Amino acid sequence: TVKGLIENGKRMLVLENFKTTPGPDLKVYIATGTNPTDFTDLGALKASTGSFSYEIDASLNIEKRNHVLIWCRQFSRLFGSAIMTKQ
Repeated sequence: TVKGLIENGKRMLVLENFKTTPGPDLKVYIATGTNPTDFTDLGALKASTGSFSYEIDASLNIEKRNHVLIWCRQFSRLFGSAIMTKQ
């Protein structure tokens, strides 16, 4: 499950029961589509399985940037994507 929500007054991206193939230099991006040309880097993927959260800056338009990408920066490859739902 990939969702955006407000938690303790902060906007968060939450990945629940997440699973991906491990890879080098994996990043979590929120983008306007599945090609990361207009994106925000939320940081390194915390693990290849599990549930975890990333803070989203309040100034970002998550209506426009609603694609969540797991991106291998080292090899410029998409490992997976999902549409962020609002909770």
